[in-house]
Amino acid sequence: MLITFENNAIVFNLQNDSLHLKPLMLFAEKSFKSIKHFSNMSVILYESGEEIKKKYLLNWAFKIHKKAFPLTSPTFLNQLIASHEMPIHIITSNNTQVAQQTRVTIEKINTLEILVSFSHYHEKIFKYFQFIFKDAIRLGPKKTSFTLKITTKAAFLLLKNILSNKKIVSIPIHFITYGLSFKRSYQEDTALAEHMYEEKLKKSYKLLNICDTSTPSQMKKNYLYMLKKYHPDTVYHQNNEVIKLYTNRFQVIQNAYDFVKEHRRSLEL
Repeated sequence: MLITFENNAIVFNLQNDSLHLKPLMLFAEKSFKSIKHFSNMSVILYESGEEIKKKYLLNWAFKIHKKAFPLTSPTFLNQLIASHEMPIHIITSNNTQVAQQTRVTIEKINTLEILVSFSHYHEKIFKYFQFIFKDAIRLGPKKTSFTLKITTKAAFLLLKNILSNKKIVSIPIHFITYGLSFKRSYQEDTALAEHMYEEKLKKSYKLLNICDTSTPSQMKKNYLYMLKKYHPDTVYHQNNEVIKLYTNRFQVIQNAYDFVKEHRRSLEL
């Protein structure tokens, strides 16, 4: 199951033969008053008093989605729950409708970028890549291609795993690669490491609300302010999830401060 937001609605994409379709529809029929059925889509409309059931359904669907897309951000669930008043579109498709094989050409542009081209446009495959790689995708003038920027080792391994698939969202796929090797050279690894270091430095500066010209005193002042703001003791009376959230944020702030300090110390050597 792939969950997306489209046209002010939460969209569940799954196949007619999906193991999750029958329990999903049984729960929807029993739980919601306003549910409409069309040829390949069912729509659950929002009704007052059904919030708990709607949130339960979204939690359940997210767990299934997470198994298929393990790199999904945990904040995506919060976004779903916060959008529970939106209608839910349950879209199904028959495997016979997508039997035509799609050729996907992967061509290396430089150390960090690759060009992904498709033999013909298929919206579900594009949405799949967009969901997995998000901001790393840059769409081109043609609908059948895009540029993918691989800036982390995790994204690199994820791409490798995708290329081993025979299908994407039940659509037969044949991958063709040019100039792409997963045995990276020393220069490529060095360039990737440098890029990741710069990205981490930018995030650390942003987290501490400082810049590369900020003085040590300014940096320490902001650091102490952030520590106080996100100290777990300030939310001791809240539930465990909130305490855990603040604890993680507290640790991230400490790590960012240590990283920036170490970076500045290396510049002085």
